[in-house]
Amino acid sequence: MNAAPRLGFIGIGLMGKPMTLRLLTAGYAVTVWNRSREKLAPVLARGAVAADSPAAVAQAADIVIYKASLVPVGKDQAAHLELSREIVRAFNSRYGDTFPEPIAVHT
Repeated sequence: MNAAPRLGFIGIGLMGKPMTLRLLTAGYAVTVWNRSREKLAPVLARGAVAADSPAAVAQAADIVIYKASLVPVGKDQAAHLELSREIVRAFNSRYGDTFPEPIAVHT
């Protein structure tokens, strides 16, 4: 049997906090980062692990969840970001403008 994927969450705000708490309750290992460190307290108390940067979240996780407009990526990650863009377009066309379509900032 395969181990559960390690998850990462960037941004613990109105959407990020409840989603992260649900993932933790479901038993997933979640690494988190937020610009305001104090917003991490509720999820850290439930077992999340704090990362020092978004890059550290990406290194610690198999799947990274975020809501961002500008996403720093290497050129080798462009296909992954394009897949995210397609998912966002499909979601937004069905449920309304919920997520911004991520734009690559090549690093």
